[in-house]
Amino acid sequence: QHLLFISSRGRIRDVYRMRVDRGSEKTYNVDRLTTGMSPFSIALFGDQDDIVLSEVTIRNNVWSFEIAGDGTAIDRGRQVTFGEHTIEGIDISEDGRWLLFDSGINGSQDIFRMDMVSGDVQQLTSDAADEFYPVLSPDGEWIAYYSIPAGTRDLNIMRADGSGKRAITSGPYEVQSLDWSADGERLLVWSNRGGQGGLFTVSGFLNAASDPVWEQVKGIESGPGCSGEWSPDGKLIAFRRQFEDENSPRITVTDAGGSIILDFPGQDHGLKNIGRAHWSEEGDRIFFVAADSIGDAIWSFAFSDGTLDVACRVKDRGLFRIRKETSFDGHAYYLSLREVVGDIWQLSESGSMTNLK
Repeated sequence: QHLLFISSRGRIRDVYRMRVDRGSEKTYNVDRLTTGMSPFSIALFGDQDDIVLSEVTIRNNVWSFEIAGDGTAIDRGRQVTFGEHTIEGIDISEDGRWLLFDSGINGSQDIFRMDMVSGDVQQLTSDAADEFYPVLSPDGEWIAYYSIPAGTRDLNIMRADGSGKRAITSGPYEVQSLDWSADGERLLVWSNRGGQGGLFTVSGFLNAASDPVWEQVKGIESGPGCSGEWSPDGKLIAFRRQFEDENSPRITVTDAGGSIILDFPGQDHGLKNIGRAHWSEEGDRIFFVAADSIGDAIWSFAFSDGTLDVACRVKDRGLFRIRKETSFDGHAYYLSLREVVGDIWQLSESGSMTNLK
């Protein structure tokens, strides 16, 4: 006589019940039986007066992995953020004091700043638009990020305390994957500016009275997902180059003019899902996250002789890397790991809930 179903008609997944009369065209009201549960599956229980439902919670939190001087790392990481976060972009300051990240913990995706000494977390944005991928300038004064107010990813900046927010672009092209130059005067970004995706440098944007200057890194073409990083001396760029096939990204190193110095195709080494490239402090190694036949790992690539080593494997089987955006301060590697938690609940006819797990 009743149809039970799960629907997101209330903007979040819940259990609903609708009366059904066979052969009748009459429409009946739909009753919402749960509020904010986000169930995964439902079944009738016992005498079929009660309902059993499974609830799946997905959290994306930041973990860090210490990297030793020889490029090796400990096998187990340290959890840095806690709670119902959905963290995508991460950036750690050069001195390891501040962690920037975006999170949807309060609804829309916003930018947060965490003091790594005290553990205090400050929310820096709170408007209706989703904001992603915060990166801190070398002097710690500015944060660049992108916002999606009207369908395109627009470049924005603000002060490190969240004040002085200002849009640098406002469509129609996309801007992603940001990195500051060592002098804090330029940003390295991916954009489809001009109709074809590639790397660009942007300068002159700190002065609100002047127009930003865009220069394309010649010869570097890539689809979305290309993320670059300047070497410590500012002479080279290492970046993750992505085309149509998600399983065949590569790490490429060029000079500032776009001439290719090194090209590392991940598939030739049995690697896929390669993440952002990061330089060591000395500029002699490149670190990145990728998956092989065993699973996810942090890899160390020696720029001088091409030696490829596993720096660390993520051995917690309940966790796995979900984002390719990572951060590295020369000592510790920061990445977002997904945790999937399940519960089983009994919903009685009276509406009471009992956790059966």
